[in-house]
Amino acid sequence: MANPPAHGSPPVLYTNANVVTLDPAQPQAAAILIEGDRIKQVYARPPAERPAAAVVIDLEGATVVPGLVDAHLHLDGMGSKQRQIDLVGTASEAEVLARVRSHLQANPGSAPVIGFGWDQNDWQRQEYPARANLDAVAGSRPVVLYRIDGHAAWLSTAALALGGVGRETKEPAGGRILRLADGEPSGILVDQAIELVTGRLPAPSREQLENDYAAAAARCAALGLTAVHDMGMTRAGLEALRALERRSALPIRVFAYQVVEGDHTIDQLPASGVRRSVGLIEVRGIKLYADGALGSRGAALLQPYSDDPGNSGLLVTEPKLLTELVRRVDRRRHQVAIHAIGDRGNQVAIEALAALGRGASQRRHRIEHAQVLAARDIAAFGRLGIVASMQPTHATSDMPWAEARLGKKRLAGAYAWRPLLDAGAHLAFGSDAPVESADPRWGLFAAVYRTDHRGQPAGGWWPEHRLDRRSALEAFTVGAAFAVQREDELGRIKPGFLADLTVLDRDPLADSVDLLALKVRRTIVGGREVVGPRAAE
Repeated sequence: MANPPAHGSPPVLYTNANVVTLDPAQPQAAAILIEGDRIKQVYARPPAERPAAAVVIDLEGATVVPGLVDAHLHLDGMGSKQRQIDLVGTASEAEVLARVRSHLQANPGSAPVIGFGWDQNDWQRQEYPARANLDAVAGSRPVVLYRIDGHAAWLSTAALALGGVGRETKEPAGGRILRLADGEPSGILVDQAIELVTGRLPAPSREQLENDYAAAAARCAALGLTAVHDMGMTRAGLEALRALERRSALPIRVFAYQVVEGDHTIDQLPASGVRRSVGLIEVRGIKLYADGALGSRGAALLQPYSDDPGNSGLLVTEPKLLTELVRRVDRRRHQVAIHAIGDRGNQVAIEALAALGRGASQRRHRIEHAQVLAARDIAAFGRLGIVASMQPTHATSDMPWAEARLGKKRLAGAYAWRPLLDAGAHLAFGSDAPVESADPRWGLFAAVYRTDHRGQPAGGWWPEHRLDRRSALEAFTVGAAFAVQREDELGRIKPGFLADLTVLDRDPLADSVDLLALKVRRTIVGGREVVGPRAAE
């Protein structure tokens, strides 16, 4: 699907367009000539004569931007949703249970059942649900229902039994087993405790994995994404992706950050550093975890949660171990991408990267989410050259309850895109799909307005953290390319760059244009249309 155009394919001239190049040397253009998988020429005005042998495509005034990139998502999670109970948007525990009941009735048997997407913060009673209520529906069937952030899960008694989780089970490092008054598990496991059970669940087959990745990648392309940074790639997932690429069934570029699957994962990285791919898949480095998530109160905070005074969250990885893992990856000249959400989690991540000296800047090491920051740590991103990989829609999803968790004072350093940018940080924006929608229009809208889709709150939530339209677009293009050390050939429209382009019906930089109403006309990866009229060629 997205293999480079066959050798000898004619050049293609896209003309009669509004080309937003993001190239300071030529900010605006009207036509682009593509040869093979590269941009050959960018024209200020449509050429009077057709370039020799070129196929001419009239874009009829559409806007072309550099290929949009999601700098943080999970393709496996996006794809596997088709095999799970969809709990996104459920408004109550009762609605979750109704969906589970319907699924079990339609899928009888004894195999474990997985669901994803509930969020107690959206319920009238913003409390964790009860195991007994799930048991009343699940019976003897193991049921595991992941919270929307993936950092907590609601399990039936049969599911807990798979992992041997009971009254006497000790909490693993970086995890929490919520308990009833009598010491029995409540059915809620947080962060590393979830792995006590998930390690016993049957792994998806190779065919299922390939189907999952194919569906997720096709969805990304349809949304106008030409590349993604996959945060949490397994060895099995990488093999499935490569199989798709071999049979020309992968429509987008994938920059992969692997999870640690035993000590050997890091040691298997090439000691010579990242191998720049000539294909669509490139392994960039390793995903590590500092803490948990804010919604499940697992994000590590310097002071206790405002709505849970006895709880300051969890460090998923002990600081000394995190520093050692960072050093090991850096010695192999690869990147680390550290999940850090709370202000303490971010401090631990920053300290681990600061121990490298100049290495953080040279490797483009990243902090994923960088969600709640102490004031002094905002400047550290620019000073140390740490990439701030952030997801704008997290702010607009979390704003109804974030102040309850953090209190007003800490919000000054939360979802702080503008302060980070002003401090010299490089922003790379994504979605964290399937936690949020992978639709980049939603991310652009959240970054510019900091409201929900109805425009509330008026003027935006903490409006001083908003971005202008160009800065937001650059975070989904230039910034994402910088984050994977490909700014020399991705993220802008200029001669010699890879021909990764997103064609929209209107200009996202025009203040009068509704960002949510933008339509994707074509998605072009390496000179080949993967979405659009020529996609079948």
